[in-house]
Amino acid sequence: EVIYVLFFCIYKGFGYSFGKENLKNYFESQLWYSPESKQIYLSRIEEFNCALIKFIERFELDQH
Repeated sequence: EVIYVLFFCIYKGFGYSFGKENLKNYFESQLWYSPESKQIYLSRIEEFNCALIKFIERFELDQH
């Protein structure tokens, strides 16, 4: 769950507007979040961080 939120924290920084109800509810309850768009552009570092978070999430799932 924490990894899941971390992944989407990268997107929220760009004002990504979430469609999934649980993410939408979580981020809209945060004072710092301001939804703006579904189309965002990530830097290479941010893309790498997203890939790393996905890798960690898959690794954790494989361990259970």
